[in-house]
Amino acid sequence: MTDPMRKQPVQEFFRIWTFISCFSFAPVLLFSFRSLWASLLCLALPALWSAVAARQFRWPGDRWVHVLLALTFWVVVSGLWSPSGRAMEDSLTMVLLVGFSALLLQTRIFQTWMLVMGILLSLVLVTIDIGTGNAIRQWVPPDQPPGKDAVATARGLGLTLIMLPPALLYMHRSGPGGGRWRGVVLLAGFASSLSGIIAYGLTLISALLASVLAALRAPLALRAILSAGAAALAMPFALVALLPPVAQLLVLGPLPDSMLHRLIIWRSVLDLWMEGRWLTGAGARAAHTLTDRLGDITLESGVDLPLVSAHPHNVPIQVLYEFGLIGYALAVAVCGLGARLLTETVWRRDMAAAIAALLAGLIVLISIEMDLWHLYFWCAVVISVLTLRAVAQDKPR
Repeated sequence: MTDPMRKQPVQEFFRIWTFISCFSFAPVLLFSFRSLWASLLCLALPALWSAVAARQFRWPGDRWVHVLLALTFWVVVSGLWSPSGRAMEDSLTMVLLVGFSALLLQTRIFQTWMLVMGILLSLVLVTIDIGTGNAIRQWVPPDQPPGKDAVATARGLGLTLIMLPPALLYMHRSGPGGGRWRGVVLLAGFASSLSGIIAYGLTLISALLASVLAALRAPLALRAILSAGAAALAMPFALVALLPPVAQLLVLGPLPDSMLHRLIIWRSVLDLWMEGRWLTGAGARAAHTLTDRLGDITLESGVDLPLVSAHPHNVPIQVLYEFGLIGYALAVAVCGLGARLLTETVWRRDMAAAIAALLAGLIVLISIEMDLWHLYFWCAVVISVLTLRAVAQDKPR
């Protein structure tokens, strides 16, 4: 039998370790948002110790998990024919993320307030930097062009917005003074309006509308948001049918350059999918090789841009191009089974509002902004789900 007195120092060490890991969210998201994986890994280490010490780690047996494993396997296999030299490395990194996420969601050796503290501190810090013209980033070495500092801070804000719904739920449930969450929403709105990235403003607005609808009619709101998610998944096929060829898009009237460029990217990548390995896909990270291969184009405004930038700015299109119909079908099955789990559960209205806000924000970001291989994006999603689960396990005050 294990001596409880011997366990106590270890538990106290990991409690402090977890507190520091959560505290690290803020500086990481401001100074090196791509390193959010390190904070998540630090959170996973105490969970790994707990699972090994208790010898209780068990992989979930749900069909949803089995299909997710099949999709992960297909992602790794596709690296065999990918033109990218980083395909296998990044695919295996995704496998590790799936494994650590499963571990974190099975164990709980932290307190919810630690996660919430890390998220709120992140919002405050990136907002101060955005509001002061990136004074913090410019003050801290190394020196960067102001534009690069602004974009980096905005990326940190985008990741914070993904993690914000469970933090707001925690504040709402925190008893007297729980209405302070409204101030946090205003702070997020202020930062989003100054960030210069339209996608983040749309993310926040969509999340707020979804949460309001869920607070009024939770089942209806979740069905509506899941329907929007289904539309986002079907978007590649709708664009195949509706988008004109690239030559016509180049002279398609007075659209903003960013919007026009996305339409051109989507049409180009979908054409390459239909002309190439439409069943098995071009392989993991193949979309990242298109920038150098396809060269530049000149928009109607006279601006020269790569025909396809670093990634397609649409995760469903990227999944279809890189993993073909096989990988796309597995991804749709994962989303469908996950949606069924959500709709079969009866949620408290405040929990439904937080789930709706998270889903609505994710739909916006995967449709117009994110890259499938942005590891930090998926780390933020995992932290958000982890915090949401922790809040759900707490007894409402």
